[in-house]
Amino acid sequence: MPLYAVLSVCVLAFLWEVLRGQPVRALPRELAWPAAAFLAFTSLSLLWSSETESGRTLLEFFLLPFACLVAVAGRAAFPARMPRILAYIAVTLASVFAVVGIVEAATHRLIFYSHNLQVANTYSSFFRVTSLFRDPNLYGRHVVLGIVVLVVCLLLRKVDVAVGAALIAVMWIGLYFSYSQSSYAALFVSVFAVLIATAEGRVRWVALAGAVVVALVAAGIAAPKVADTSVRKATSDRSRRIELTAKVFRHHPVVGVGIGGQPIESQRLADRPASRQAFVSHTTPLTVAAELGTVGVLLYLALLAGSAATLWAVWRRHQALGLSLAAVFLALFVHALAYSGFFEDPMTWLVLAVASAFLATSPSLER
Repeated sequence: MPLYAVLSVCVLAFLWEVLRGQPVRALPRELAWPAAAFLAFTSLSLLWSSETESGRTLLEFFLLPFACLVAVAGRAAFPARMPRILAYIAVTLASVFAVVGIVEAATHRLIFYSHNLQVANTYSSFFRVTSLFRDPNLYGRHVVLGIVVLVVCLLLRKVDVAVGAALIAVMWIGLYFSYSQSSYAALFVSVFAVLIATAEGRVRWVALAGAVVVALVAAGIAAPKVADTSVRKATSDRSRRIELTAKVFRHHPVVGVGIGGQPIESQRLADRPASRQAFVSHTTPLTVAAELGTVGVLLYLALLAGSAATLWAVWRRHQALGLSLAAVFLALFVHALAYSGFFEDPMTWLVLAVASAFLATSPSLER
């Protein structure tokens, strides 16, 4: 709610400036056009959605407000000190989240949690923490964002090595106790991408070899679990959700079932009854395919391509800012492959807004 209040004031201030005849900066075309097309088609899909209430919630509380965030923040002033301020904020928030998570792990007392998590912690051999969130995966996602920003700063020598290493150690310990596999994967992929982007010669090959080793070890650990039990149980029911969501797409391949309709349509195709929440796909590309069909998938890919082009343009003018934004965006994308919340997370849109605001300023910022 505080975010919506601040955003509403900013939108009103922006409209007031427009009415007074102030010049309006243009957003980058490579981002503005695909974003507008995707949001327009998503909004239009409410007309044929099989779950209009959920669809309206997604539009009213997430997609449309965050579109306003890009439209307003993407045209805001961008002083030279802004990249440093953004880095401080990202690292400080992630560190605070991690410290709270570590305290929760030590005391086995959570501040915020859902009933399902409380039950799971009671009967499992490990204790998952949530810090200032209600979900361990969301907590893990936001700690990962702070880590990748700090990794970029370390590799580009923007922060003292001892200080950076100490902060990363704290954040990693806090992340560990989330036991969020999707967060671990997002951290691995984004840090690996940063290493490949900044390393030279042998270091790049060492990073590539290390990634292969880690992937093989992970596969070796996962293989016995899958062999000893069903794939559905080994993936915590994710495989069943994916199968059902794929069926929804096959039944509605052109324009999908409409925004918000994937869980209820998957529930209708299931052979066993369960709550609707148990049928959320937790895989953004599949959710887009099921709810918006092939047309929506093409618009989704266009939006990703436009975002990549925008972030690349920032990278060419300001290496630290561009690489940090790209790493955060990649972490959010990878995390959303195994957990919901890519378009529903304001951080996704904030990254694009910051990139747009930077590109609208003079190229004289410090690299």
